[in-house]
Amino acid sequence: MAQEEAKWPDYFPDCCPPETALASEYTVYRLVKHNPPNDNDFIPYRISKDPTYWKNRECEACGVSVFSLIEDANKLQLLPAYKKCLIAQGRITPESGKWSYTGKHSHITWWIYDGFEAHRMFNIA
Repeated sequence: MAQEEAKWPDYFPDCCPPETALASEYTVYRLVKHNPPNDNDFIPYRISKDPTYWKNRECEACGVSVFSLIEDANKLQLLPAYKKCLIAQGRITPESGKWSYTGKHSHITWWIYDGFEAHRMFNIA
């Protein structure tokens, strides 16, 4: 998908992603439930969770969580809710969307362009 054609999903609020978000290549890690990863592994909280879950962080809820360090994905995997998850490695590109560090450690929110098949860029690490 060419950047000129890229657009954000309709459910993104105004000013999302933030102006400070980057459009660059970056290797990241994501916890997924499927091998190989599929579309269901990249559903943002804005879609999958009740609005009370994300409250005042709607823009972040429109993105998906990834990590720049596999060690941080490993730590998350130790929590009961993520014990059955696998760690997938992938690459964010300017054609896929924008990203920004959010939260602790190496946590990144990745805002994915509408129609981009993010799962195709990931493999189990």
